[in-house]
Amino acid sequence: MSEKSFETLLGPSLSYANSKGEIVVALKRKGLKYGQLYYLFEVHYDRIETEKLGKFNAVWSSVKSLARQMNIPLYDINEVYPRFEAKAKELEILKSTNIGKTIDVEIDVLDHATETIMKLTIGITVLPKSLPKP
Repeated sequence: MSEKSFETLLGPSLSYANSKGEIVVALKRKGLKYGQLYYLFEVHYDRIETEKLGKFNAVWSSVKSLARQMNIPLYDINEVYPRFEAKAKELEILKSTNIGKTIDVEIDVLDHATETIMKLTIGITVLPKSLPKP
């Protein structure tokens, strides 16, 4: 599975790095334009220093609890993208007849704040395979 990373993909709203400067956790706020606020997140447990793992787990548990209390879904980017890509392929959204159109794709994905499967709608704008040079 190809991993989409905030380090190169979106630019996080909030991130935490280890002592080597590697991103351990990143959160990206989404959905404000469309009414339902949610966060995409990415956690790299393999980058957490052993002596800080307990503290990290306590803080992450608090983040999820606060999101649950505020009714803000938390979606793992590494769960969202494979479902999104599969659904786009299934619906044949990337066909040339859709170039320039924005199409909503609805996927079922786990909300880590509530531990329930939720419906998430993501808009995709189909771009031409090669963009004209300016």
